[in-house]
Amino acid sequence: MESILGQTNDKFEVVVVDAKSNDGTLQVLQKYAERGCIKLIVKKCSRGKGRQIAFENSKGDYIIANMDLDDVFMPKLKDLLDFYRKHCEGKILLTILAVSKKLRGTQNITIGDRKLLERLGGWRDLQYSEDWDLWSRAAKSGCYLWTVFRIVNITNPHFERYHFTRPKLLFRFYKYRDFVRLGRAVFDKKKKIELNRKLVFAIAKIAAFSKASFRDDFNKTFNTYDLKYYVPFAY
Repeated sequence: MESILGQTNDKFEVVVVDAKSNDGTLQVLQKYAERGCIKLIVKKCSRGKGRQIAFENSKGDYIIANMDLDDVFMPKLKDLLDFYRKHCEGKILLTILAVSKKLRGTQNITIGDRKLLERLGGWRDLQYSEDWDLWSRAAKSGCYLWTVFRIVNITNPHFERYHFTRPKLLFRFYKYRDFVRLGRAVFDKKKKIELNRKLVFAIAKIAAFSKASFRDDFNKTFNTYDLKYYVPFAY
């Protein structure tokens, strides 16, 4: 939070949605809110719904989303916003850390102007792939771009997702369930699927029937990192 607030001024607003966390985060955020540093909304919700709530409670002409509070950011927000306004106006822009598959997921910051986000319908009620869903809808409308520009300095590696624990099982469940809801391929057909993954997928597939479906044929072919959407970063 300090790495964000240290580079913003009265032209920026910081809106945070806390999904009723119980690890002490809420108490920290409340102190920032009491000082007038952030606008805080507390509501139990999915990640996608949280993004949408933050968007609806913001006022700015430009929205910078997915700046996770377990990361530390470089003082490059102004450079990123200036680049967007000069080269990507009227588009949804994804900024990643690097093209490498191992590093792509460590930074997924989305920028867009308010009118476009409203026209696209904003973020949907998804726990996983909520940003990907927005990028896909933007690409289908001809208004999606991505670039490589590092703004995250230190990231949370989320080790709990790589060990066989309850958090990992939940992570897989939400991922598989929301992939099904979006019509995305869950597994690589060329790889052998472990039995525990198949079991989680079976449960997730059943659970998907009780949720809204956002399936779209475009989702089957959309590639986030397709070079036709790439724009080189330049000051």
